[in-house]
Amino acid sequence: MSAHRKLAVVSRRGLYQIFQQTVAANRLWRTGERMLAGVSGGPDSVALLHLLCATGHRPIVAHVNHGLRGAESGRDERFVHDLCAQWGLAFEGARVDTAAEAGSVEEAARRLRYQFFLEAARGHRIKKILVAHNRNDQAETFLLRLLRGAGRRGLGGMKIISPLPVAGPGVLLVRPLLRVSRDEVLDYLRQNKIPYRNDSTNLEKKFLRNRIRNRLIPLIEREFQPAASAAFARTAEILADEDRLIERRLARLGRGPRIAGAKLLKLPEGLRGRALVHWLEANGCVAPSWERIEALLRAISEMRTGARRIQFSGGCGVRLQNGALIVERKA
Repeated sequence: MSAHRKLAVVSRRGLYQIFQQTVAANRLWRTGERMLAGVSGGPDSVALLHLLCATGHRPIVAHVNHGLRGAESGRDERFVHDLCAQWGLAFEGARVDTAAEAGSVEEAARRLRYQFFLEAARGHRIKKILVAHNRNDQAETFLLRLLRGAGRRGLGGMKIISPLPVAGPGVLLVRPLLRVSRDEVLDYLRQNKIPYRNDSTNLEKKFLRNRIRNRLIPLIEREFQPAASAAFARTAEILADEDRLIERRLARLGRGPRIAGAKLLKLPEGLRGRALVHWLEANGCVAPSWERIEALLRAISEMRTGARRIQFSGGCGVRLQNGALIVERKA
């Protein structure tokens, strides 16, 4: 691996400037703090990696080969590995059999990717994992969740700093490019003559997100609102800000592994599910589906005596006993 060097940039305006402002305004990391960057080889993650190096950082780079595109996946892996060697960065790679996982391929890939990122971060004693979601990704997520009937919390979209989508207490997910458009990313790469890879699965119509990105949003921008992506992303931000006010109220319920069912039932009906999600996440559990939350709320309201256990994914469950809810986690 070559010695690390601070990479040059053609212009300190545009993406570079927005990146610096976002880091400072949100205090994304401390000076000298170690970090891990998830890099697929695509334009967004390569731009993020270059920005980090250009501002004097030396992240550990994590890449997951999902094995879904045959030789193309292998070429992406080699590209990221070679880029790390060229820029003097440590590379952590994993190969997983995503197709063998149950359920949605998209969800399986996401879960396996973040599980590896978490393992790599813990191996290096790193507390922050950086990913390159941008403003267009935020708009797509907003529409995706809207179509699925999400509530305020879901429509709030992705946060610049958030817990991991897999159980990993103490490790945070950071998105420094969340307020940057895809066009700004591509302009930065062109200006600095930085190579990157294109994922052919981004064009496949079988994935709902791809249809939103390649068909729905262009239709809306062409026929109704040219700045639709920015508007959707801004709406998600506004909802997220309002959501934080709700979270502050829910924080009063406490964060311990035991909570009284009566305390939850005293809340307004619209806040009970949110309170349960807040409490579960505070105890290191990945939030279950809304259907599972509703089942748990029914169990609380119907239960009088005895005990019952409701199991969630990720080894997390809740035991209902003597009117209380107790988080139980597999070791």
